[in-house]
Amino acid sequence: MKKFFIALSVLAALMLGVVPAQALMGMPDDQPGADAIVPFICSTDLASGTGLNTLIAFTELGARETGSTLDRSLDFNWDLMTVRSATIADGTLRGTGHAVVSTDAKTLVNEVASGDLSALQVVIDGTTFYAGYVYFQNNNIVAATSNSMIAANNHIVGQFLYVNLAIGQAAGANIPMLEYNNRIDGNWNTATAMTTGTYLEEFSPDALASAMSLQVNGAVTTATAFGLYPRFYIPASGDANWLINWQCQNGISGTTPAANGLNTIHLNVYQADEQVRSTSVSWPNELNILDVEAELPSGLFATFPKEGWFQFLWGASGDLLVNNVRSVSMFAFNYMIANGSAGEAWTVLNPVPRDANIAD
Repeated sequence: MKKFFIALSVLAALMLGVVPAQALMGMPDDQPGADAIVPFICSTDLASGTGLNTLIAFTELGARETGSTLDRSLDFNWDLMTVRSATIADGTLRGTGHAVVSTDAKTLVNEVASGDLSALQVVIDGTTFYAGYVYFQNNNIVAATSNSMIAANNHIVGQFLYVNLAIGQAAGANIPMLEYNNRIDGNWNTATAMTTGTYLEEFSPDALASAMSLQVNGAVTTATAFGLYPRFYIPASGDANWLINWQCQNGISGTTPAANGLNTIHLNVYQADEQVRSTSVSWPNELNILDVEAELPSGLFATFPKEGWFQFLWGASGDLLVNNVRSVSMFAFNYMIANGSAGEAWTVLNPVPRDANIAD
């Protein structure tokens, strides 16, 4: 009977968590791309295979231009970044065309000088981990002179997984790949909704609003509102839900978002039965990991399970225009954790739904 209820809890966690693939610029969707950003978390025990780790795998799709002789091997320079976007180690990740190439957070963190490891330490729900993000820069980008060459530059997909196999936990999602496109509004020399000068996709409110508008009427626009809607589910005491957010200014990794109104965010928290309270959360870094239970208003959840959703909403009447959130690239993942024996433990990792130009 206990296993039956465990199965039901897993099903409940998965419901509302499946997001269909999108084919939209300005959206961290399931499309081949050029560069990659991977938020990582791992235990501080780097010498063993136990504890939490982040597995990273890339697939090289080959030249996607008919008759192309372009080099489409997998060739990344990677930078291991702290939560404040300080580079703490770097290296290369390479593979031949059509290969699957993998690495993991513990392997990359082992490249860090022992005196610098403290810069990667974060405390989540009372436990110290190493955390940050890895930026993978694609060395096989060729200046595009046709639409087919744009497609050829976007030749990699990837997955990342948070795993703790000793207790039977593993959950994965597709990596947010940054697409290359220097013709988003029909002009080869315009980088609207892209990082200026590099023509890499941004995940900002303005980028999403422009991409949506371009599909309808061919016009570039700015966002009047932007929302993120993470759903949380904590089955029982001892379980957890983490909200993992990455953000940077103007698509440039290493800039500080605090000046753009993201240091403290006031939002509504909804219980599954529509009860609502407001609270404030802090996103002071480029990579933020929130222990959801610690952020829940105490009067809203008296017992387990604790289920509901956060309404992150920036509107034109408030901080979107005033604090320039419109140009901040961001994405988020929701990580649900049920602890217990190997037969009772499970985890789920979902991208957080988003929208632009919705009503306040």
